[in-house]
Amino acid sequence: MTSANLAETLRHSKSQLGQDTFALSRCGMKENGYFVEFGAGDGVTLSNTHLLETEFGWSGIVAEAAKSYHDNLRANRRCHVETLCVWSLSNFTLAFNET
Repeated sequence: MTSANLAETLRHSKSQLGQDTFALSRCGMKENGYFVEFGAGDGVTLSNTHLLETEFGWSGIVAEAAKSYHDNLRANRRCHVETLCVWSLSNFTLAFNET
């Protein structure tokens, strides 16, 4: 990939603070990596992994407990989507308030 192509690709970043481009820089612009993202929202807006999946061939899992995002998240992403709340304990019932 030429530096011009790379610059154009990185312009497709959806992350809020460049977390995806930071991860890529730390991993040597790795292709076909694996990611885990908590609080994935709709899977595009402010996504830290959208660029990794769509432009660099990464796979992984995104988690989002807020039901209002589930349909769009599933439509926007090819990776595994987890809709249960991520918590430090397994098999634990946790109240999740979506406001």
